[in-house]
Amino acid sequence: FSSFDATYPISNRGRDMSADARYDLNWWLLKAIKAGARVEDVSIYSAQRMASYPPFNTYDPTPANSLRVTEVPGLNYGRTITSFLDGVGGNFSRTLLSGVPDPAVWRAFLHATGPDLTSLASLGSIAQVHQQTNAAYIKTELGGDLFGMPFDGDAGLRWVDTHRNAFGYTIVGGATAVPTTVVKHFDLLLPSANLVLHPSDNFDVRLDAAKVTARPPLNLTSVATSLALVSGTGAAGNPNLKPFVATQYDLSAEWYIGPASMVSVALFTKDVSAFTR
Repeated sequence: FSSFDATYPISNRGRDMSADARYDLNWWLLKAIKAGARVEDVSIYSAQRMASYPPFNTYDPTPANSLRVTEVPGLNYGRTITSFLDGVGGNFSRTLLSGVPDPAVWRAFLHATGPDLTSLASLGSIAQVHQQTNAAYIKTELGGDLFGMPFDGDAGLRWVDTHRNAFGYTIVGGATAVPTTVVKHFDLLLPSANLVLHPSDNFDVRLDAAKVTARPPLNLTSVATSLALVSGTGAAGNPNLKPFVATQYDLSAEWYIGPASMVSVALFTKDVSAFTR
């Protein structure tokens, strides 16, 4: 019963605020300056509230035999389904017994406690993560002639500051739930530059260089461990996960041979770091 007598509270919240400003210069190669800032605050919470059952033989009306489902009140069987997944090939049973269970009745009969967060397995499943990210950037927009060819592009710098707090319980020795908090801070400077040369009206050459980052999903950064008892599988978070950071360079040539057609060739390289070992 404990394998399916459970509830799964989930909460996902987030809010963000951003502001941008642009100032047109049109001074030599500098066309404009753009700057902005963004604040993001997100949090997640999930848990697996599991019911607690004493040994079934404690309240078995026929202790000489195993507890049968027909001896447990609250399991109300209805009609029989005889065409389960009709039309789907495979060698499996097409007949299922359906019904409507009444958890309150069978819990009272078995002297069970309803789903809550008091058991070790339930405490270990608590995944609570809060993350705040502050970011700011400044970018210059460029344009003019280079080696007799018109060009446009931009160059800028982005700052990303992330604070992450993961809370949950670590099960020690299979007997004790220890409250655990893991705090992480990541501070990154991310430069970037893009340049597009226009040798002719239908031919462009693009050069790009940037340092970029990608943060792991919050559900992967918790301290929780969740178990799927029916399938015999489980999952655990890692609060030490770092953001992926990559330095990348791109070079491409584009020949526009028609209003909706082009031929292009590109070279790129990307160096990814900050893997968590």
